[in-house]
Amino acid sequence: ELVYAKDDLQLKFEGAWKHASGESYVSTVTGMEYTISGINDTDYDVTLIGEYLYDDRSMRQPYTNFDNDIFGAVRVAFNNTQNTTFTAGMFYDVDTSGTIGVLEFATRLTDAVKLEATANIFHADDWSDPMAAIAHDSYIDVKLSTFF
Repeated sequence: ELVYAKDDLQLKFEGAWKHASGESYVSTVTGMEYTISGINDTDYDVTLIGEYLYDDRSMRQPYTNFDNDIFGAVRVAFNNTQNTTFTAGMFYDVDTSGTIGVLEFATRLTDAVKLEATANIFHADDWSDPMAAIAHDSYIDVKLSTFF
């Protein structure tokens, strides 16, 4: 894992090489985050996120959907005492045009209680897309945590 940070920009790289079942493969995630602080003279920060995901494993290896994909997102940090954040993003499969939409929200309700909500929306254009197996499995997850 490598990270380079300069001012409001972060460049990131994560990579792995693995040898299994008599063959080797490479998995990488390369990306960037750029934060714009104090939008319209507010306390809000907006972070633009972009990543490229690559994996060259063969069909003999465990399946991954993220073998030639692009991810883009926008995260808003409200910079309030509740540590409220909202993120909206999308994975796009370059080979099949399948998508995964991601929405995330988190905030502290009190010093001891945190609320988090995540929605994942899956889409596949046709049945030849491996994503078609989960295209009707979109979901919303709500989590309430308490700390003591």
